[in-house]
Formats: sequence, structure tokens, C-alpha cells
Amino acid sequence: MKESRNFKIDVIKGLGITLVVWGHAVGVGNLVIYSFHMPLFFLLSGLFYKPKANFIKNRFKRLVVPFLAYNVLFVILSYLCGTFDVLCNNFSIFNISAFDGPTWFLVALFILSCIYWIIDRTINKKCLKVIVCCGIGLIGCYVKKPLPLYITQALCCLPFFALGNCFPKSILLTKSKYIGMCFLIYIGVLYYCFETNTRVDIYSLMFTGQPILFYIGAFSSITLIFALGFIDKKNGINKTLSVIGNNSLEIMALHYPFIALICTNIRSQFVFLGGVGEAIASHLITFLIVLYIPLFMVLGIKKYVTSIKEYEK
Repeated sequence: MKESRNFKIDVIKGLGITLVVWGHAVGVGNLVIYSFHMPLFFLLSGLFYKPKANFIKNRFKRLVVPFLAYNVLFVILSYLCGTFDVLCNNFSIFNISAFDGPTWFLVALFILSCIYWIIDRTINKKCLKVIVCCGIGLIGCYVKKPLPLYITQALCCLPFFALGNCFPKSILLTKSKYIGMCFLIYIGVLYYCFETNTRVDIYSLMFTGQPILFYIGAFSSITLIFALGFIDKKNGINKTLSVIGNNSLEIMALHYPFIALICTNIRSQFVFLGGVGEAIASHLITFLIVLYIPLFMVLGIKKYVTSIKEYEK
């Protein structure tokens, strides 16, 4: 029997991927968005970690195969659009998602899942698992030496995955009594980043200059997100976010390669507004297009596949 989806989790995933697209398409507020958006997805992945039989094989099918499929698709499209040579120059064993940038997350999550699977089979106590994973993550953040296949990024995000797996869902999904403290801590970390002109970018191995502050800020902000009161309500906005969250992987993979082309073409349509007006209109419309076009594409494909299956029955 297919396990029912958790509405609150889908809303959180929808909010997260919406902020990812906003950060890539608009760039306003990236200091805040980048401080927690990828840690949030790694934690959510850990929340549903289940070490079933053939775990690594199944993870490969769910993560690496889609990664290969999306990147092959955009290799073909880049060749047709004349951007192949530029992107190919950026391709290396350290940047295998050059043709579809955000899909580095899929490779890192696969590596991370395999590492955690080994830790999970070796250590029984949950608290000890978290301690070990936090130690590995801190070492990765402080060393910051790029390794092939985004291994360093995976190591740095291991604590989020471990916390998602080891922390009771009943606590994560209920309102925390430490909201005020988490809010003050997070504001403090953001203030430090602003004053020191540093920021978080896991892909680029940037961690506010002080990795321990990166973890403190990320955990605090994720706690605040889970504690948001409005995400439990089944209103129109949350239902939309839920649908977006249910298709977050596809949106993550499909949105980025279109941003430059779409933004350039749209900006040319709003030259008459000039200055700030041109920027606001072009970026906002780019954001909406880049978010919803992949969503509608995926929903259409899923509906078509479902109809084919029903017809074959």
C-alpha cells in the first residue's frame, strides 16, 4: 500500500524550492535564503531515511539516474542553443553538474546517503550517530578542500541528514517552545554575516567564515520554518505549495538552465519602465515563469503517463 503524503512536509518542501528558484532567478535576499535552503532539503531527506534491502541500489536509481537523465537532456539542449562549449569548459570531476547546476544536490545526497548508511549500520545509538555526523561535517567545513563528485559538500551536510533521521518526527512537526531563542540566534548569525561580508553557499564551500555559526544558523532557521503556524492550514496558497513541494525534485532540475535565456528576453520587453521598474518587472516575471513552467510540464507528463497506464489496464 502506497504511503500517504504528509501535507505539512510537502508545504515546507514547496516553500523551500520556491525560495531556491527565487534565489536563482531574482537574487534578492540570498543572504537569508542560502543560509538554510539546502540544509532544509538534506534534513527532509534524512527525515524519510529507511535502510531497506538494496538501499544503495535504490538510492542510485532515485538520485543518480535522474541526475544523468537531466544532464544529458541539457547537454543536448545546450548544443542546440550554442552554449555547449562554454558549459563544457566548466565541466570537471569536481563539477559534473555543469550543464544543470542545481542537480549537484542529487549526487551529494547519494554520496551522503551511502555514508550515513554505513554509519547507521555501525552505530546503534542515535545520539552517537548525530555526534559522529556533526564531527565529520565540521571537519569538512573547516578543511573546505573540494573532492570529486561533491563529496566535501556531502560531508558538510551530513549533520542535517542525521538530525532529520534521528530527531523524532513528532517533535520536528510540532511547534517548538524555543522559537524566540531560535529567532534571536538566527538574526545574530545573519548580522554577523552582514557585518563581515560573508555568506553561505554550500556548493561553493562557503560557510560564513565560521562553520560552527553556519550550523547554528541553519538549525535555528529550520526550527523556525517547522514552527510556522500557517503551513498547517489547508488553504489555497498551502495547497499550491504542497503541489510544488510534491514536484520539488523536478523543479530543482529543470528551472536553472532556462533562467539566463528567459531573463534576457523578458528584460528587453520592459526597457520602457527603466531602472528599478525594469528590474522588478523582469525579475518577477522570470521567477514566475521559471517556477511554474517546469511544474506544469511535470504535471502534464505525469497525467499523460497515468492515462497511458490506465488505458493499458
